[in-house]
Amino acid sequence: MMELLNDHWKEITLRDYVCSNCWGHLLAYPMDGQLWLVVCHRCGDETKGYVTKYFADGRREESHGERHEAKQMLEDMGVIRKEPSGKSEDQLVKELGY
Repeated sequence: MMELLNDHWKEITLRDYVCSNCWGHLLAYPMDGQLWLVVCHRCGDETKGYVTKYFADGRREESHGERHEAKQMLEDMGVIRKEPSGKSEDQLVKELGY
């Protein structure tokens, strides 16, 4: 179970951190007295910890760059098309046999 936080640390955690698992935003629930349980809005009780928003944003940017490089490499290899096929979604689904 996550550690309970006082008012000060709750505010800092909600402002500066996201879920370490999915990078989702955090929610605070009042517990005993002046203590708060801070958990991910998606992971809930499965929240393992937090990472800084700065880290998550930086990693997202890196991932975006890696995606662009991989897409370019696959286009250059002919694995995926550079230009759209011009076919409608219905035509593509029909070609797949659905």
